[in-house]
Amino acid sequence: MFLAFDTSTPWLTMALGDGETIRFHLTVLTCRDHSRKLMAVLAHMKREGFFEEAVLQGIVVGRGPGSFTGVKIAMMVAGSLSYALHRPVFGYSSLEGLASLVPEEMLLAIQCDRIVPIILHKRNELFWSEFEPAYRRKSLDSLHIGSPTDCLQAIRGKRALVVCPWPEYTKIFEKDGIQVYPPPFSIPDARCLLALHHLRKDLSSEMEKAAGMVPIYGSQVFTG
Repeated sequence: MFLAFDTSTPWLTMALGDGETIRFHLTVLTCRDHSRKLMAVLAHMKREGFFEEAVLQGIVVGRGPGSFTGVKIAMMVAGSLSYALHRPVFGYSSLEGLASLVPEEMLLAIQCDRIVPIILHKRNELFWSEFEPAYRRKSLDSLHIGSPTDCLQAIRGKRALVVCPWPEYTKIFEKDGIQVYPPPFSIPDARCLLALHHLRKDLSSEMEKAAGMVPIYGSQVFTG
């Protein structure tokens, strides 16, 4: 049983399960109140017996990019839980989690060769990655930062599917004829992190596992 959570966007998303069976799931719009809500939900889960330390195998966390404060909160809480409970932490790009929302059968049906998850950092600055459909078993992560126009120019002419929960930005891509996964179904979901970990836990090299706990802040403000 693994506890997963992501606070890199305005949504707090949490899940408890093993990739196949989900015992608890919550996704809620918290905007800038991640830390208080996250700790309150963890306390509730503990009180209600949703998990016991004896059966908790590890923590899976979305390591960004996104909100600088949100990413920092998730990584700090994951590290604290790991230390207190003596359980390992596994981190995955929040963009991978977003891309995982798209069912594999849909990717086959639309013959998409690029999945492009997009996370808004601030006005006129987006984070995005381009994944091949097989990324679920082995990440082909590449982080890009730029304006909506930069992103549009980067994927124009490719058979891409954009995954983004902000309708005001997906409209830019739809207007250019690029396929878009519906924004209401593109909201971050920690169950996708559990599913990714279930697929990759035996496939990751030690180097990849170590890199999994490096936060992805991403913003041009922090990376220069």
